Amino acid sequence: MGTFRISRRCFLAGFPAAYAQLAQRKSAPVQQGKPVIDIVHSSTTVTGQKLLYSAQPLRDGAPPSRPPAPAAEEPFLARHFGSNAANSRLPGVLPEGPWKIKWSTALSSEGASVIRAGDRIICQWSGQWRLYDSAGKQMQDRYCGKTPIVIDERSATFQLVTDALGWEVRTLSAGEMVFQNALPYDETYSWPVLFRNGSRMVAFANVQPAFRHGPPPKSSALLQLIELTAPMELDASKLVRNLKRFEALEIAAENSRAAAVNGSVTMAAPDGLLRFDSDLKLTAAFSGKFTPTQISLDESGWACIFVKVDGGRAVWMVTPEGVRVANWQLPKEVDDPIQPPILGYDRRMYLLTKAQLAAVDPQGRLLWTKVVPGGSVGGGVTVNGRVLVTSSTSLLAFTPDGEHTVLRRFDEPVSSPAIITSHREILLSAGKQLHCLAI
Repeated sequence: MGTFRISRRCFLAGFPAAYAQLAQRKSAPVQQGKPVIDIVHSSTTVTGQKLLYSAQPLRDGAPPSRPPAPAAEEPFLARHFGSNAANSRLPGVLPEGPWKIKWSTALSSEGASVIRAGDRIICQWSGQWRLYDSAGKQMQDRYCGKTPIVIDERSATFQLVTDALGWEVRTLSAGEMVFQNALPYDETYSWPVLFRNGSRMVAFANVQPAFRHGPPPKSSALLQLIELTAPMELDASKLVRNLKRFEALEIAAENSRAAAVNGSVTMAAPDGLLRFDSDLKLTAAFSGKFTPTQISLDESGWACIFVKVDGGRAVWMVTPEGVRVANWQLPKEVDDPIQPPILGYDRRMYLLTKAQLAAVDPQGRLLWTKVVPGGSVGGGVTVNGRVLVTSSTSLLAFTPDGEHTVLRRFDEPVSSPAIITSHREILLSAGKQLHCLAI
């Protein structure tokens, strides 16, 4: 049974002066429990509260028969890898026909990620983002950190973390600042999960660069909560002056990975799988012997995890109740995936490696493995079951049976995964160009 040490602290660095008055802390009593996960809680008023929780062992179960996931076209794609669930589901149908370049626009570097909401498109690369309209006209650009930008369609805004660790919320219409807050950490962290649940804003951080393909470095992790007060009070720089809460879980577990869906964060760490709500409360804890490398979630919170265990490698599907219903052992000829598992709407799982695409059925059985000509850059699955894969030189579409078609070849190296929404347009970056393809 694995052991984690998690300390929960409130960081006052970067806070307005009014918050410094809340720093008069007092000790809190220790709550007793099994020493499976050690949580030390501090806030602006309390410090030293040690909480002990018990983790239940993961258990095996038969995979139930599940209907296909709800599949409907949507006019937005929220973030790199599709959403905070990191399942690379694309909310568009791929039509048949010859794909031509509708428009292109120059970038100052090779794009790493493209996302969309209605008539606004955001292209991001290391250190910068740029906002476009649906015709490719530039609306705004600014500097940013290595964290993927996340669109919040409900509030017509997007969130990002800058290289100076400012957590910014900006308008989709023109990229203007709505409000921001400081994150008092160092620049080694990236934040692969950012979401807003009512007045709460939650982020998960690790030290792996968010756009890196390949094995992660050893690291610790953070789960951050900012709770807003209505109405917000802002200073001249749009910094929030009257936050209701600002606290974190500092997680001393190497190689932690997380994804979020329905206001809940699921984190996989060596020997443990933990789930937190948007209040940072630990709602479930499961233990086993494994080291996670990638994680994605479906719409119900089922976790698909790529793990290293007992000297081998496997893909697990684990229910929110801690039941492992699929366990596929990777054969030697299948490489490690370069992104979180792609979860088809039909419940198939796809693993994209440096040179291959592998399909696994809901019971954890290998269906096929196909070579990606030119080597893989990124991939996602459409509403009608096509897996869009960008290679170094081409855009490919794989059928559920593993056959592929070249939709478009490019003279410059492709640098981002392709996306498609209900607009029936494909967006991707090749060379220092953002391309919009249409039939």
